[in-house]
Amino acid sequence: MKDRLAKTANTLLIAALVVNACLLMLFIGSIGVGFFPTIMQKSPLMFQDFVKYYACGKVALSAERSDAYELPVQLQTLQEILSPYIKQKLPEQYNFPTDYPPPVYAVMAPVALLPLDKALFLFLIVSITSACSGVYLLTGKDVRKTVLWMLGISACVLSWRTLAMGQMTWLVMGVMAMFFYFFLKKNDIIGGITLAVLALKLQYAIFFLVPVLVCRRWKVLIAAIVPIAALCAITTAALGPEFINTYPQVVSRIEGTDPYIRSMMCIRAMGTVFFPPSFIPVLTVLAIIVGVAACIAAWMFTAKRSLESQRWAAALTICIALIASPHTHSYDSLLLAVAAMLTLPTLDPFKLFADQPLRMNIWSSILITFPLTSWLLFKLPPTEIVMQSSVFFIIALVLAVTAAINLLRSGTKEPSPLTYKPNVGEVGHAAIDS
Repeated sequence: MKDRLAKTANTLLIAALVVNACLLMLFIGSIGVGFFPTIMQKSPLMFQDFVKYYACGKVALSAERSDAYELPVQLQTLQEILSPYIKQKLPEQYNFPTDYPPPVYAVMAPVALLPLDKALFLFLIVSITSACSGVYLLTGKDVRKTVLWMLGISACVLSWRTLAMGQMTWLVMGVMAMFFYFFLKKNDIIGGITLAVLALKLQYAIFFLVPVLVCRRWKVLIAAIVPIAALCAITTAALGPEFINTYPQVVSRIEGTDPYIRSMMCIRAMGTVFFPPSFIPVLTVLAIIVGVAACIAAWMFTAKRSLESQRWAAALTICIALIASPHTHSYDSLLLAVAAMLTLPTLDPFKLFADQPLRMNIWSSILITFPLTSWLLFKLPPTEIVMQSSVFFIIALVLAVTAAINLLRSGTKEPSPLTYKPNVGEVGHAAIDS
């Protein structure tokens, strides 16, 4: 009787997840069949982040590319891009300058040759493909497991938010999953290439560089440096060396006046509640230093321990990157799905907590209920954005502590991760039971 009830509950849950995923795909599909102008006219802020990425490409192709970080140039470009869809004044959210890394301009330049709607649809398809590919690899190349994981990820309101904003979190999540898959599998070349792609998110790149350096995986490092150097050379040739050289000052100026900092879920954002503005840059640097040091300690701990330890070190690195990075939004919490795939033994809630220690039950409970938690948090009124971001921060912090405890308790039965080469299906720990 108990097994029958469990099977019925699982079936109903999967049915609900399928309906949600179908609605999400219907929303994305509507862009590809011509509804983009209607969506933009009714919701001018829809896809705003992708529009800003797209504007980077347009600026890179224009005569004003040397002044790409100047607000008047950015506003003029955005106005030209959106004028066919938005006849009124641009929403206030477009009036804040962007400080995307210089290589983003070079990457987006060929994309900006396409019309906006087609470029957006291509971006969304690439993001979905990236996410599905990363999940497929980490789940042992099992189609059924991939589908179930993607249904769970799609059920999170943050997936709706990141795709509706045109954010790259699904893209980054997929590439991050690929990076850890190839890193653990010791495929150094592809691992380095995926690390190079992650470097476009500069605020996280330093944390994911740690395992490469600690484990002395020099081939991974070289494989990452080569495409990064090539992209930087192209960017310098197209936009000029001064554009690259002034970027640190640009970041300092723009991030120092970021009006949306309290909507973030990192230590820097939390610090604004307790410390004066003059101390926030110091706090930001301290958070990065402590975060990197914690990652180094975690990966050094795995040197003579099991593959299980390496998975927990990777999960801990992801949690630390989210809370110690100077620029983490709530939708970046989707990256926790990679940590979940590396560590959860099953997604079946009726089996997940069987005969598990408290530390594992805490970890599993937070991750398995995260989609529901995200919906509850986004039901808060807009005036409670500080509370919303604070709860996301606390979730990531508790997960980091729990991951550290699980890492310390991980086994020592397997050979050193510096020499052990796991089989394809061994890399992702998660195996979804029927």
